[in-house]
Amino acid sequence: MRKNGKSYKEINRLLKISLGTLSEWFKKEEWSRIIKEQKIAETKRVNSKRLRKINLTRKRKLEVLYKEMRMEAQREFVLFKKSFLFATAIALYWGEGDNSRSTGIVRISNTDFAVIKIFSDFLVKFCDVDKKKIRIWLLLYPNLDEQECKQKWIKKTKIPAENFYKTQVIKGKHKTKRLPYGVGNIIISNKCLKEKILEWIKLSRLELK
Repeated sequence: MRKNGKSYKEINRLLKISLGTLSEWFKKEEWSRIIKEQKIAETKRVNSKRLRKINLTRKRKLEVLYKEMRMEAQREFVLFKKSFLFATAIALYWGEGDNSRSTGIVRISNTDFAVIKIFSDFLVKFCDVDKKKIRIWLLLYPNLDEQECKQKWIKKTKIPAENFYKTQVIKGKHKTKRLPYGVGNIIISNKCLKEKILEWIKLSRLELK
């Protein structure tokens, strides 16, 4: 059975001989080692083929989902485009946000409190994002007081302290470069939301032609 390519598990299942006993019998046999390597290679090929099939199915499902998101964005754009908050937030993200489709990250950074607040309000009102899930982190220079800066951002953006990630401090040549309260960053990992925002930007661009 082993010479015919059966694995230890297959022989165990058929003959009830323990895996330890089978290993002891065949561990010094070169031909058995070759069969083992062949079985491992075959398993890798099967798993690789299965994984490619799973990934292809997942990719197709995601493509359908993202298409639905873009279509939904088109319908909503007609309703939202006259809103000052909506138009302003889209323009800000167009100029200051992460516009890459290669990631599912919605990210915008700015030194202006108003930019971060406008985008936060936009996420809640037009994107159905729970305000508790809007996270922000600060990028500061070493000469800035973290607590003072954080309190200022909390006051101006209305984003509570518990929604702040750990602050990052720039360590480089310009240790005394001064941005009064650092840089505020909103990051949300949501590919569907990213597709909608990019579609709204596309439609806004067409409106300007």
